[in-house]
Amino acid sequence: MSPTGPRFLISRLSHIGDAILTLPLACELKRHMPECQIAWAAEGAASKLLRLHPAIDRLIPVPRGWLRRPAAWRQLRGELRSFQPEIAFDPQGLLKSAALARLSGAPLRIGFGGKFGREGSAWLNNRLVRPRSTHLVDRTLELLRGIKLEPGEVRFDLPVCQESLDRCQSWLEAEGLKQFLLLNPGAGWPSKQWPADRFGLLAQAAERAFGLPSVVLWAGDAERAMAQEAVAASNHSARLAPPTSLPDLAALASLAEVFVAGDTGPLHIAVAMGCACVGLYGPTRPQDSGAYGPRQIAIQKWYQSGTSRQRRSAANTAMCDIPVEEVLAGVGQALQAARPHNKQNARPAA
Repeated sequence: MSPTGPRFLISRLSHIGDAILTLPLACELKRHMPECQIAWAAEGAASKLLRLHPAIDRLIPVPRGWLRRPAAWRQLRGELRSFQPEIAFDPQGLLKSAALARLSGAPLRIGFGGKFGREGSAWLNNRLVRPRSTHLVDRTLELLRGIKLEPGEVRFDLPVCQESLDRCQSWLEAEGLKQFLLLNPGAGWPSKQWPADRFGLLAQAAERAFGLPSVVLWAGDAERAMAQEAVAASNHSARLAPPTSLPDLAALASLAEVFVAGDTGPLHIAVAMGCACVGLYGPTRPQDSGAYGPRQIAIQKWYQSGTSRQRRSAANTAMCDIPVEEVLAGVGQALQAARPHNKQNARPAA
């Protein structure tokens, strides 16, 4: 080990939600070994949040499609090896994540055996853990068994960007909003989308039932159209959020009473910010990758099964079977569970 502490690489590349659900691994490594150094190899938008995290000492950006580009291999190899990791963790369990761990030169590469060691990743990792847990958070933390560590309390420790917090608080003050629900109609898969007009009906019902207005999130033109549809259906109970970056979204979630969304990255960001959540599920199971923690509310009428590709491209049939009344009841449950616990993990970035 390095005289200044062990050097770990975490190879979790894509999807904002999965990156958030992997953060407890970094938190536990730092808790057990405060002097350790952690690098995280990440693709895409997740890096905007990961770079704020106090447990991550170095963020290594990975360009999409790097496996098909030898020049990208060479560049990544140089950057990974300059960090000199001694132990690499592959919580993603795919060929590309295991290949990065191998490319890094880490002598010990810990990944999954069994069905979670996919696409030949088990051939590239040299210490395999067969997880006993179902949820992605708990399953990922089982990788610590590869270095004989036992996980403690699950923490995300995702900080609030002070600049984003100030901007969001200024907007809320201008809108006259002190307490509010945060609604997110968008989703990465069309099959995960609850109809936008139902978010508006939910906002209307929630204002009548709980006296709380709603703010509707969006990102990009397609989601803006969904958010506008929700606001139009709300009978003035919902406001359209301003354009928000991921740090802005995290700041808004840290201020909200309850967050309502399908199984999306923003839902997991809200959980990491300590917000009580109501998650809506169709083609995914909450026990596998849903909003984590005993106070989070999961609503699923039935599981829309199939291969990952089939579920991704399916119609949102299962989501459409979730009635507004059931989601409203979930919001009530979440409000009861929210205080005083729901802001315990949110804190400004240093």
